[in-house]
Amino acid sequence: MLILIYLLAFAGAGMLSYGIHLTLDARKAPVRRVVSFQEEKKPLYQMGKPLIDLLAGYNQSLSLRGYETKLGKKLSAAGQNTAPSEFLAIKQIGAIVGIIISLLLMKLHHSFNPPVLLSLTLMGFYLPNVWLNSTIKKRHVAIVKSLPYNLDLLTLSVEAGMDFTAAVGKVVETGQASPLIEELYRMLQEIKMGKTRREALRDMSKRIGLREVNSFTGALIQADQLGTSLGPILRMQSEQCSTEREQRAEKMAMEAPVKMLFPLILFIFPTIFIMIFVPIILKIIQIKGGN
Repeated sequence: MLILIYLLAFAGAGMLSYGIHLTLDARKAPVRRVVSFQEEKKPLYQMGKPLIDLLAGYNQSLSLRGYETKLGKKLSAAGQNTAPSEFLAIKQIGAIVGIIISLLLMKLHHSFNPPVLLSLTLMGFYLPNVWLNSTIKKRHVAIVKSLPYNLDLLTLSVEAGMDFTAAVGKVVETGQASPLIEELYRMLQEIKMGKTRREALRDMSKRIGLREVNSFTGALIQADQLGTSLGPILRMQSEQCSTEREQRAEKMAMEAPVKMLFPLILFIFPTIFIMIFVPIILKIIQIKGGN
């Protein structure tokens, strides 16, 4: 029965995670083509939206400003346009799903089990946070990987005579789809809507919250304040970014043997021992049995 409880709990958690992924991922701002949520995920969205809107309205009345500010920064770092009150509503729905699964399990088991109820409720409430942190981590990794190439392209465009806005537009147009391209596209739209280059760069840096991007945008903001040429600044940033990429690759190469040690001990070595010693043991048993 305990195995069934765990299977149902993980199944419910998986379904909730998939629902969160479909609900939030569809709200990203695409770069080249705007695909509305209703075009692709209309049934799921229409099914969950009334409850999300109801809970979001209630959450807004609570005035959880500090929590919503912190959550809003995480949502921006994950590339989501979801309001903090809506994400909190999804967490509350997760807790409700956890309670429902717990009650069903207790009904099957014909007993009341508070630890199971509490565990599944907390799991449903905090599962969206796990998804959000994982999304932020993956997005940061993707940005760090794509930054050197796009920074080189931006540098070449500026050195070829383009102004900064046109150079960013060229990078967005020719670059491969990635979170960094999405952020550059959003920054470009903000500049076209009337923001200064300094403000747009500062907002992009705050949204991403990554050291490499902070260094890049900080150098451009400083160059804009001092009125210096962007070409040398971008060239310096590009070289620094390439150097850091090589250093990260060397660090990962040095860490690889250590990371491989545990799988070798746990999986490879036992297999080798079985292949070597089992035939010998069987031969010894066969000889002793013959005697």
